Order: sequence, then structure tokens, then C-alpha cells
Amino acid sequence: MLGMMAHSENKWKVRKELMHIFVNEDFDTILETIVRKMKEVSDGSDRIKKLYDEAQPYIPAGSLYEKEYWIAAYIIYSNLTRFNEMMSELKEIESIIMNLRQESSQLWSLQVLIKDSIEILREDLQKVKDDYQVANLQQEIKNYQEELRSIKSTYKGILDRCKELEDKKRSLIRGIRQFAKQLVVS
Repeated sequence: MLGMMAHSENKWKVRKELMHIFVNEDFDTILETIVRKMKEVSDGSDRIKKLYDEAQPYIPAGSLYEKEYWIAAYIIYSNLTRFNEMMSELKEIESIIMNLRQESSQLWSLQVLIKDSIEILREDLQKVKDDYQVANLQQEIKNYQEELRSIKSTYKGILDRCKELEDKKRSLIRGIRQFAKQLVVS
């Protein structure tokens, strides 16, 4: 009796995890990728039959989802640690990209302010006659120009890093999809 209760409880926990996979946006693309790959392979595949047999005890009667989605969720569940590692890496990359974009936006705004300041100083330079004031304004312009060059260099570095991370993100997404497809056929 105790064994049946434990089995029932385990079955309920797995079913709950499968439902969590259905509603987790992170797994939407992976679910769809696995379902598409299963349809390519066809229902007659021994591998798909085996996966369905493994998933069958966890599929509730009268389910709203098609059996392919339950099998896909079961595949994800069976490899959850690896999928979570990849999804965590993907989220980390996306977070870094978002932070870099915010930083680049701030640097862009700062560049605009510095350029405007340089223009104002140049206009002021045209109006002054005192050599001391001319020298001070020229030095301020020079300082702003140096700061602008530094900011432009940093800005370019951030854009390059964003491009590098976007490429890494695309590669990781391809890897996740390939891993998901491989689980259907292997």
C-alpha cells in the first residue's frame, strides 16, 4: 500500500513538472522544435514509440495537449539539468547584452552632450578677445575632444562586444535546438 502511494506521489510530481514545462516560456521553442522533429521522423519510429511508452504513465486522461507535446515535455523533463544549464547560459548572455545596450545608450547620449558643449565653446571662442580666455576655451575644447575620443572608443568596444555576444547567443540557440532534435532521433 505504501509503495503504491509513493508511486502515485512520484507520478504526480513528474506530471506537475511536465505541466510546468508546458507553461514555461523558456521551453516554448524547444517544445515546438521537438514536436516538429518528431513529425519529421514520423509516428512509426521505434524511438518515438519508446518515448511515448515512457511518457504514457504521466499523461492525464482527457489532456488538453496532444501526445506529441507530452512526449516533448517528457524529453525535456528527462534532460532537464542539461536544458536548464543551457537556458541559464542563454539568460546570462541576454542579461549582459541588455546591460551593454543600456551602457551604449548612455555613452551615445554623453557623446551628444559633449559635441554640443564643444560647439558652444567654439561659439564662445569666436566672441572673446582676451588671450587668457581664448587659451582656457581652447584647452576646454581639447579636453572635451579627448574625452569624446575615449567615449567613442569605449562605445565601439561595447558595440563589438554586443555583436560577439549576439553571435554567441544565436550559436547557443542553434545548439539547444540541435540538442533537442538529437534527443528525438537518438
